[in-house]
Amino acid sequence: MGIGICLVGNFSEKEVPDTQLVGLINKVVQLLTVFSLKPTDVELHRDVPGAATECPGRYFPADVLKKELEKSFS
Repeated sequence: MGIGICLVGNFSEKEVPDTQLVGLINKVVQLLTVFSLKPTDVELHRDVPGAATECPGRYFPADVLKKELEKSFS
């Protein structure tokens, strides 16, 4: 089972706007807290077993997301 969060935009062509990234981080922190999960439980769509996609795209800042989530739970 999982929870999917969709961002509007093509991040294979452009970067995620800062406000959208901040909103994503805040929502993921909220969901991790409510469901007693850890940042290591978060997977990008392309990393889900069996997924054949580059989603969320090559310009999606996965490293920033991971760093901010870890910071929120340290």
